[in-house]
Amino acid sequence: MQNKTLWLVAICGMMAVAAQAQVLVNDYFYDATLTGSGSTSKITTTGGGEYVQIFSPASANSPALLNASNSFGRNTMQILSSGNIVYRAVDFSAVTGGSPFTLNSLTTGQTLSLSVGLAFGNSATALTAAEFDLGFLRYTNAATTSPSAIDDPDHNASILYARQKTTNAANGTKLTYRTGLIHMANGTKDIKQATDTGLSPSTIYNLTLSVTKDELGNFLVEYYRDGDLIMSITDALAATRDLEMTGIGFRIPENVGYSALIDHINVSVIPEPSTWLLLMAGIISLLVAALRKSREKTSAHL
Repeated sequence: MQNKTLWLVAICGMMAVAAQAQVLVNDYFYDATLTGSGSTSKITTTGGGEYVQIFSPASANSPALLNASNSFGRNTMQILSSGNIVYRAVDFSAVTGGSPFTLNSLTTGQTLSLSVGLAFGNSATALTAAEFDLGFLRYTNAATTSPSAIDDPDHNASILYARQKTTNAANGTKLTYRTGLIHMANGTKDIKQATDTGLSPSTIYNLTLSVTKDELGNFLVEYYRDGDLIMSITDALAATRDLEMTGIGFRIPENVGYSALIDHINVSVIPEPSTWLLLMAGIISLLVAALRKSREKTSAHL
């Protein structure tokens, strides 16, 4: 009986630790559905996530599902070179209790993370100047192809995003934001730029953009590729820190002759390490106390 109690405490402890990371998005596309066409196309995942265009030339047909004959070996989402933004709304209410979510909503040491699997779907020649944007957006207008609605300084913004380049160009991989504009092109301010190696076609890369609030109220912004830190910077992000975040977005430029294949998109809020340590310490204390009590009862019967 005592052993069962110990195992129950341990299992409950592990479940409590796992519950600390709030997973807001965890999307795959192997069984997603595509509706509409052209600028009105929409992908819906099994979990209910919807990916739509919010800015694109009307002739564009993106996003679009692919069959299994690609780098991932299963259906993925494709973004074509139309300069469009593929947008997914994210429900942040679990983090804020229903209040609007901003970067400033993060508590000290808490991390907001966006990760995505990416493969470029064209030849090396087409990728000589390729780029891919991923980041956090504020979007409050109805879906439209009208630039006047997208570039709305009172309602929309690219709060924070990373631009992954495929070549080590002077205008290389960077961290940036764009106020008053949701179009993830050249940012209002580049907060960091890195010397980066080139990427290969048909190779799967795992990209992660994360932002952590520090004890001074600033933000540590980090960008990883395949687990390797590409760049990081601490910045106040004064222009966008108080803007309500509504979702995530992805983009490649127009008329560049390549496409991006995307799979497994994850958005999570992760607590500071000390929270995990305190929780684990509490669990260990419970286990030790339960074990001691078990031994005392055993000794009393001898």
